[in-house]
Amino acid sequence: MTTEQSLPASTFAHEVLALLAQGDLTLTAFAHSIDVTPAWLERVVAGEITELPLLTVLGICRKLRLLPDDIWDGETVARAFADFPGAAFLDPDG
Repeated sequence: MTTEQSLPASTFAHEVLALLAQGDLTLTAFAHSIDVTPAWLERVVAGEITELPLLTVLGICRKLRLLPDDIWDGETVARAFADFPGAAFLDPDG
């Protein structure tokens, strides 16, 4: 089985746009809340960044207190993380 080392940025971009459409949060504020630069998030939302490396996915999900399959479909996540070290999911604080 071929594994992917990233997940599609478009899925995350769609979720970000839906969140921003609610009007309670700016792109800049959201970017800061997940520890990314507003410029990077703008590139994701604009479709200039098409793939998110798994470590980026984990960092974003940790900040949002979500699992990757809360954003991406489970099958895609399973393929992407098939060979990924399980320790990445452990919470060092918990």
